[in-house]
Amino acid sequence: MLHDERRAPAHRTSRRVCLSPLRRLRAPRATTVVAAHSASRIVLIGQAPGRAVHESGVPWDDRSGDYLRARLGISRERFYDRTAVSIIPMGFCFPGTESHGDIAPRAECAPQWHGRLFPLLRSLKLTIYLGHYALKRILVPDTRA
Repeated sequence: MLHDERRAPAHRTSRRVCLSPLRRLRAPRATTVVAAHSASRIVLIGQAPGRAVHESGVPWDDRSGDYLRARLGISRERFYDRTAVSIIPMGFCFPGTESHGDIAPRAECAPQWHGRLFPLLRSLKLTIYLGHYALKRILVPDTRA
């Protein structure tokens, strides 16, 4: 879910994050799931979209999202308010599946795009890393995981 003027109410467009570089990530049949706004104070860094998110285009719209919102003590409405919470994954599209489950997020996404996105989040106060790949990237920064 890319925040753009077509989805933003008129009063929000002046403060939106310009994510036009992300439009280049979109490939045929790919669902790029990034939801960000310059006014958001919280950013969630997850792994990569799973199959359900790939199909719906809505991040954390499943049981794991219900659990996460409950643990954070945040309503569904507030969670999906881009001026409150940005959602930026490690991998920007569904990587596919193997016999054991989802494939790991693509290694080039986070290094290529996080550095461009984070400076645009001018009101950011809290970053929450969720999952192995997000934690590995912050704890061992020279890895591409």
